[in-house]
Amino acid sequence: MIYCQEKGILYIDTANYPWGDLDHEKFKCYELCNYAFRHGLQMGVREHNYKTTAITSCGANPGMVSWFVKQAVINLAKDTGYPLEH
Repeated sequence: MIYCQEKGILYIDTANYPWGDLDHEKFKCYELCNYAFRHGLQMGVREHNYKTTAITSCGANPGMVSWFVKQAVINLAKDTGYPLEH
């Protein structure tokens, strides 16, 4: 994500987990939860003043899969001339 931010590239991921071996004995339980990972990410964004949109920890299914399916259905409707209501 840092690379994408530095290059102005939009970013999305399904989960925000640190890379490498997480030795669970070195961490307190709350340090390994999604809240702690998200909080650390937010602090990094604020520290580096990142401006490019990043979506993190949205989940794969549902989440990112739901977005892609919705967009596919919209594309099919447009391609076949089906009226879209807003």
